[in-house]
Amino acid sequence: MDNLKYNIYDFDGIKKMCVCGYKVENHEDQTFASYLLFQNEDRLIFYEIDISDYCEMNIKKIYALSRNVLCKNINMISNVNYEGCLTDSNTLYVFYKLNDEYIPEPVNTCLVLLDEIINRRHVCLSLVDPSVVDFFLRNIKNILYIENYPIVAYKQIDPLIADYTCNMGISLSEIDASQGQFYYFTTYDNVQSSSFVRVVLFMGKQLTKQNFSSEKLDGSYMKREKLSDRSNDTRYESLTNRITDYDGTWSEHYDSVYLGYIKLDNGAVLKNTPCIVVKSFTQYKILSVHL
Repeated sequence: MDNLKYNIYDFDGIKKMCVCGYKVENHEDQTFASYLLFQNEDRLIFYEIDISDYCEMNIKKIYALSRNVLCKNINMISNVNYEGCLTDSNTLYVFYKLNDEYIPEPVNTCLVLLDEIINRRHVCLSLVDPSVVDFFLRNIKNILYIENYPIVAYKQIDPLIADYTCNMGISLSEIDASQGQFYYFTTYDNVQSSSFVRVVLFMGKQLTKQNFSSEKLDGSYMKREKLSDRSNDTRYESLTNRITDYDGTWSEHYDSVYLGYIKLDNGAVLKNTPCIVVKSFTQYKILSVHL
């Protein structure tokens, strides 16, 4: 945010103002930023104010108008710090840092990760408006709080123990999970018909599996058992010999594993993907719960 201008004197050609709140959070030894967007039907947008009819506009009026929007919509009066502004086309973008330890999120607002804005372009069923995406793409160097940003992921949960999950965290996988007993996540498409949590993931050093012939075979006891179990789909287990890692040996050198669109040797596609695995509970934080 160092490239923002604290003051602005020339308002010629500026027709509207967008109020841009952002929050910086720490999780374990990681830092990440999220950006405040407002719900407008099925879209997430910046809060816009038409200032084309305002005469003698100055930074004091800009500050008063924009701060009032934040305080009114997120139920906060204190700990909203003005960080500066920038102009883009005919729009003035005014940035505020939200410093409260906990910020209530009414139904009309959402704190959104940069990954959701630029890459996913949606938060659950709500689309990030193209105007917001384009603004971030054009100005990423001016507004990026940290150079490395985490990703969003989702996890299906039991709605009967949702409170427990939010307070105590997500459980380790079953012992026979394909990449070992760690923490498994996926994308929104795979959980939207169930209860789920939306999380931020810190991938660290990532292994991406692709079923190349150079990748090593799974030599685990679990794999041998599954290959010899006639009640199991031994053909599929054989086809995934370079993909599964029931002992989780990848965790000796990597922090996470990503399984995306992977073709098997018979031309079929790997089931239950995308699959994102992290090895430590310190690598995720729950952002929201959806029942």
